[in-house]
Amino acid sequence: MDSESDDFSTFLKKLRRYYREVDSESSDENEGRVTSRVRLKREHRRHRRKEKLGINRERNRSDVRRRRRRRNLNRYLKEYLNGYLNEYLNGYINRDLNGYLNGYLNRDLNGYLNGYLNRDLNGYLNRLG
Repeated sequence: MDSESDDFSTFLKKLRRYYREVDSESSDENEGRVTSRVRLKREHRRHRRKEKLGINRERNRSDVRRRRRRRNLNRYLKEYLNGYLNEYLNGYINRDLNGYLNGYLNRDLNGYLNGYLNRDLNGYLNRLG
């Protein structure tokens, strides 16, 4: 009786192995659809089992927090730095450059051209003439 049940169980094992091999071969022909489906089911099952045990849950939550924090920080830095740089570039540098170019340089160049060069040219021309 035991030998018959052993024979039957080995027959079942061989049958299962055979169908598994046939399944994997047919899945290779079908572009791996069967194996990928089986793999997805297994991964999902494993994930659920780990979640029940609470293995992945905390890590995932902390990952989400970390990602959210990083995203918020990036958004803050982007907005703050862009705003600050735009304000700085548009306001401060323009004002400085405009003030410098319009006032200081013009005054210097006007003073130089009107006074110094004219005086020099007048002196030079007067000396020549």
